[in-house]
Amino acid sequence: MNLDNQIAVITGGASGMGKACVDALSRCGVSVVIWDKVIEHLNPDKAQTAIACDVSSESEVEKAMQETINRVGVPRIVIN
Repeated sequence: MNLDNQIAVITGGASGMGKACVDALSRCGVSVVIWDKVIEHLNPDKAQTAIACDVSSESEVEKAMQETINRVGVPRIVIN
């Protein structure tokens, strides 16, 4: 599947099923933005961006979305 130039936000993308989604979409050419509570241990590759975000907080989600738009662009794919 070719998803070149698409932007995706994946919550909980630092581990487990979220990380598997990050890896799969990255292989398909998607620019992936990882939202997770703890991102210090991540080493995103050139197609990935990591933003600290607790999705249970509306204000943090709003801030993370604005940062996503500013750094990468408007996401068309969101996986929670």
